[in-house]
Amino acid sequence: MIIMIQVPESLHLYSTRPSAIVTTHWSPWPLYSTSDYPSQVILDLEDNQIVAYCNLASFVVLAYNISLTLASEVELVWHTPWSLGKILYFATRYPAMIDTGLLAFLPLLPSSTTPVVCAKMYGAVVWMLVAGMFVSELVLVFRTWAIWGKSNRVAITLLALIVTMTIPIGVFTHLGTAGLKFVVSPAPRKSCWIDSNLSPIAIGDYIIVLLFESVILSLTVFKGRQHLRFSNANLFVTLYRDGVLYYAFLVLCTLANIVVMANSKQPPD
Repeated sequence: MIIMIQVPESLHLYSTRPSAIVTTHWSPWPLYSTSDYPSQVILDLEDNQIVAYCNLASFVVLAYNISLTLASEVELVWHTPWSLGKILYFATRYPAMIDTGLLAFLPLLPSSTTPVVCAKMYGAVVWMLVAGMFVSELVLVFRTWAIWGKSNRVAITLLALIVTMTIPIGVFTHLGTAGLKFVVSPAPRKSCWIDSNLSPIAIGDYIIVLLFESVILSLTVFKGRQHLRFSNANLFVTLYRDGVLYYAFLVLCTLANIVVMANSKQPPD
């Protein structure tokens, strides 16, 4: 799971642009004249806008995915009796639209938005994302438990792992975002300007999730090999193939977050 936080280029969290300043290149902020603002501010505005585009693209893809499957969802899910699986399904599907939407549209807040309001809204989005990640991992637990024949030993082990990882993730998230400082934007028509570092300790969140997802992937592959020895039914093949590909994608996303944050540079003094 990739958590994208809108940051200025000076934080170097999502930018590999060299520190050399060039003010004649293309800018996604055509309303701003490079002669009116310091070159570093122009670079920061560019990176803010690029991150905003990425967040908005994520929201559009999510909305498009829901639109593709909504008819089948209404038929197969909405009218079925309520169960834990149905609750978890809705808890992962639609709250994601809320936090992703907030993240995408925060850059559109009016320039009169105060730094205090920005900090509260960003904090709320971050914790919503963490809660969504927890529910998503819980879904993976139940899926793994099911393919292991609803083994009590597997269920207890995985639930214990989830509980164990929840506390340090909460601590790392709090410490990682506690230092974020919002200030009044140096440019007009722009709000929620971050003027501080995201602590490297936030990498701990992704490391914990990576370890947990690696356990899930290992259990899925191990049981899949056992099942496919005795049956090559299309259902089993599809179940394990798609499951392994999904877990592999999650692991790659988590690794990408770790690599980007580990290689982020400190802002210039």
